[in-house]
Amino acid sequence: MAPVSADDVMGIRVIIIPAVFSAFAIVAVTGRIWARHIRKTDLQLNDHLAVIALVFTLGLNATVMTGAISGGVGQHMPSLTLSEGLILGKTFLAAGVLWASAIAFVKLSLLNFYLKNSKKISLMFIFGLGALVCIISILRIVAIENLDPLDMSYTSAADGIYSSLGRQSLGIVAACLPIMQPVFAKMSNITTTVLSRVKGSGQRSLRASSKPLPDHDERPLNKRKAEDRMYPLSNYAETKNEIEGDCRRSDPEAAMSKYEREPGSHGRMIKKTSEFTFVWKAMFLSTARLANSYDYVIVGGGTSGLTVANRLSENPGLQILVLEAGYDHLDDPRVTIPALCMQTHGSDLDWQFVTTPQKELKDRKIRHPQGRLLGGSSGINNQSFICPSSSAIDAWAELGNDGWEWANMEPYYRKFYTLNVPDTETCRHLGLDYITDTDKEAGGPVQVSYIGSSQDPLSKAWVDTFKGLKHGLTGNPYSCKSMGGYANAATVDPSSKTRSYAVTAYYAPVAQRIGLFVLTGAEVERIDFIEGNGDKVANAVVFTCEGKSWTVGVQKEVIVAAGTFQSPKILELSGIGNPTMLQSLDIKVVVGNENVGENLQDHLLTGISFEVNEGVMTGDSLMRQDPEAIAAATDLFQSHKAGPLTVGGVASHAFMPTGTPDPGPKMGSELLELLQQHPVDPKYEHQHKTIRKMLEAQAEGTGALFMFLAQTNLHNDESAKDYLQNLQAGNFISLGACQTYVFSSGSSHLVSSDSSDPPKIDPRYLSHPLDLELLARHVQFLERLARSPPLSDYIKPNGKRNHPTAYVEDLDAAKEYVRTTAFSSYHPAGTCAMLPRNKGGVVNNRLVVYGTKNVRVVDASIMPLIPRSNLQSTVYAVAERAADLIKADT
Repeated sequence: MAPVSADDVMGIRVIIIPAVFSAFAIVAVTGRIWARHIRKTDLQLNDHLAVIALVFTLGLNATVMTGAISGGVGQHMPSLTLSEGLILGKTFLAAGVLWASAIAFVKLSLLNFYLKNSKKISLMFIFGLGALVCIISILRIVAIENLDPLDMSYTSAADGIYSSLGRQSLGIVAACLPIMQPVFAKMSNITTTVLSRVKGSGQRSLRASSKPLPDHDERPLNKRKAEDRMYPLSNYAETKNEIEGDCRRSDPEAAMSKYEREPGSHGRMIKKTSEFTFVWKAMFLSTARLANSYDYVIVGGGTSGLTVANRLSENPGLQILVLEAGYDHLDDPRVTIPALCMQTHGSDLDWQFVTTPQKELKDRKIRHPQGRLLGGSSGINNQSFICPSSSAIDAWAELGNDGWEWANMEPYYRKFYTLNVPDTETCRHLGLDYITDTDKEAGGPVQVSYIGSSQDPLSKAWVDTFKGLKHGLTGNPYSCKSMGGYANAATVDPSSKTRSYAVTAYYAPVAQRIGLFVLTGAEVERIDFIEGNGDKVANAVVFTCEGKSWTVGVQKEVIVAAGTFQSPKILELSGIGNPTMLQSLDIKVVVGNENVGENLQDHLLTGISFEVNEGVMTGDSLMRQDPEAIAAATDLFQSHKAGPLTVGGVASHAFMPTGTPDPGPKMGSELLELLQQHPVDPKYEHQHKTIRKMLEAQAEGTGALFMFLAQTNLHNDESAKDYLQNLQAGNFISLGACQTYVFSSGSSHLVSSDSSDPPKIDPRYLSHPLDLELLARHVQFLERLARSPPLSDYIKPNGKRNHPTAYVEDLDAAKEYVRTTAFSSYHPAGTCAMLPRNKGGVVNNRLVVYGTKNVRVVDASIMPLIPRSNLQSTVYAVAERAADLIKADT
């Protein structure tokens, strides 16, 4: 047998190498097209170019390879000469370079459009260098073919071909990797699972999912149907395109200049990364498929859910899935523009909960808007930023929750927000001299600012009126030890004048994290547990998405963050709750606990609208949707980020003690008399004793007063979606009163085993007589407030009010007005109370559900006592602390 020569080896390699890479390319492109078909998504531009490059490569390779095989190989088949081999090599390389360039440059062109100049230059340099390497390699082949004396790098033509083929093949492999990413993701999942079990962390006997999870949809948000808007946004180019491009900003470059600020600056939306990380993610993470199991499954992508997801995903070794029933509305003006927040109530962004008829409110059903969107109620609330009382948080610890004292919680209250202090003139106008350097040092992701301005006379009049009534601010509101009237802040980004909420603060900046997945349109049915004795171990979560039921495994914990009404509902659907009720609904009892869904507390409020003098500007024309007013306000907002659209809710607030319309020494004694007249409710003995102790110390207010710069209609029938319907002509201000600490408690429970049915909500408003006594006195005080200068200087003498009955000169009239008009502040809390189990608890002081090992609740439902303020600040703080507890425990 004749020896195999170098020429034989070269000829064989020239045939085999193109054949191997052609086969790999066929599998890669076919796999991508098949995946697109299965997911029923449209082909993208890079798909079309990949197919063109594939056809071109296969055509050239097939032609040359056929000629080589038919003509012979090497010295035994001399038809394949060195020159023909070089031509074959050049052809193969040219096609490979086309393939790699088509995929790389199409993907990176998306990035390049949104990057600032510094990153553009960096990327141009990176790809210019890559192109230069390709050109030099090809020129070397040409130089070898022509025996160019300038190229002396190789001792033979074979060496030149082998070297160039080897280097260029790396580019082709890299180009194919993004298409094969699902395979690598699966391998990574398996590796992560194996490693976690080897380490002994979170090992569980996992039940295999009954169905695979839906794939990520790569279409731009504006090309998807609402039910198809699923996350994660793993491709950086698409992440930036979908998050920023859909914000409907007129200047993308200006948007990026806002979003890409140095760490610690306000308004930062997209976290800065190195060019290497940016390119790596864009090239190798073009597709994403949700895994069959995750370390943590978070039920609810609202205020607390996204906060916890952000903090847990700081560990890149963890896999975290967030299941949110609503959809992403980051580009929805109803969410982003502060003044349009009321348009979300009763809409597709709202769960549209309604209570049962309330006996003490004349059998009225009370609406309870709760956010059904990514970001939860932080995306539809009125943006008011009110801090709680430190003594109320201390009361949580006194009820048996070690570690929840104010001293431990204060750092978490300061961790989640950044206070943006206005200019000196505005500070003087609003009386913000109480702000300290410590307040300014808070550097969290939620942006907090003051919506009042130096051109707004009413905000200043509010502060000055309370000073005149001897109820000026007694301390720093951010220290949570203050009473009296002041100008409050709001969760509004001062640079863009848009809402700052859980999505912009906690999700958008970290959406690119590999281990963080958010699936919208996913409504949880139940949590499954492993059979066995002792505390139950959750091993899967069942949810509905796109009309189908899916199951995802859990390796470490299930974190329920679905809100005060939905969290107890999910526990009950999972078999955790009152055994009698669960059995009546044919739900298997997993953990019997009669406390689930009980202890529902809420702030009840009402108010009176007063007509103002001519020339006093209010938001009434916008509330009535006057076309001219809307056009003018829209122009102001778009052109100058100013005007009434930048003001969403309440900017003037006060915490007040209980007393008669004329303040004086009688206030304290009257409260003590009322407390003595009405006994403690035995069912909530521990909570009531704690409240009474706080109030008897007379360091806490029993009511909150506020001013809203427009009229309200509190006499609508139940069909009205909010209190801004059927408004009368004229300009008004509304003065409101809200009870801070409530003695009446209710419940929220299942009505059936169908997860799509809303819960039965019964707050039992005013069921404890002390609540009516306290709230009526604060409503009565509104008359005194409206007659006190300088606020009275802006109210029209003998002007109209919101209703003929809106005159409460005596206590009986005030009580009647409360029964007729009072409605919810939309601050429900307490249904999965953090208390000792024998005192009404559902979760312990580490937020773990009693009777389980790995199910926690993290939202307003865990609050044993409702704070005196809006719940937003406390929910963020609870979620921040919960994240630290979870990290410590697992």
